[in-house]
Amino acid sequence: MVTWICSPFQERVAKLVLRGARMNPYWLIVAFTLVTQLCVFFRWLHRRLRDAAIERAFIRDMAINHLPHIYHALRCIAAHHGLEIEDPPPVRFLELNGKQGKVDPQRP
Repeated sequence: MVTWICSPFQERVAKLVLRGARMNPYWLIVAFTLVTQLCVFFRWLHRRLRDAAIERAFIRDMAINHLPHIYHALRCIAAHHGLEIEDPPPVRFLELNGKQGKVDPQRP
């Protein structure tokens, strides 16, 4: 076995180097916190995008399927009371992101 003869200064430096080689546990806490915040952010972003898509589909379905029936019932009520009402406005969608959805056959 070889024994190294070193000064007290070299022993202190060696201890500091060995101590610094180990991972500081506080960095693990910081890393865990950052990863957790990133996961929460991605979950929030996914939920927000999904809710926007559901809302967009609901509004489109309401306009295409239900508004014609609502306007027809309104016309029947107005005719029963002897009132004249204007024609309902046409339902048109402007796709801003370039997607072409289902085309409504009743749409001009």
